[in-house]
Amino acid sequence: MITTFIEYLKEVKLANLTTVIGKGDLYKDLVNYQHDDYIEDVPFVSNVFLEDYGIDINVVYHHSVNHDLLKRLKNRTEINSNSDFNEVIEKVVNAIPNEIGRKIKKTGKYDMYLIDSKLHVIVLLNYNNLFSNNPKVLIVTLLKGGAINDVLDTIIIPE
Repeated sequence: MITTFIEYLKEVKLANLTTVIGKGDLYKDLVNYQHDDYIEDVPFVSNVFLEDYGIDINVVYHHSVNHDLLKRLKNRTEINSNSDFNEVIEKVVNAIPNEIGRKIKKTGKYDMYLIDSKLHVIVLLNYNNLFSNNPKVLIVTLLKGGAINDVLDTIIIPE
């Protein structure tokens, strides 16, 4: 009977185990194990240069004690390093100019959805600031999976 249970556990995905709500040592170990291999190889990108437009867009992150973006990145995504995350942010920022006037029409939060990774990058855009000498994008949070509420529109980004 114990061998059957152990065989069953081998088939259970680690991600399924970490969705269990808990506070014990086993839960903490599983959550920490999930992304022990995450590499903080470079800092998060702070500027993305848009070659087609010849401008730099400043990237700012909503990161605080109560909203640890790195922890959310490790626990909610399959991204394995800061450099991989920077590539995602560059895709997100590069998608913005094509959507100005189409889906981006006013200041607010937008869902930048990456199709292949099923990752939602929620950004806050100040519409008037996008046309200034110092355009800025605020990365609010990262979400995995289904529909997102409280955003003005969803912009789908092919990978």
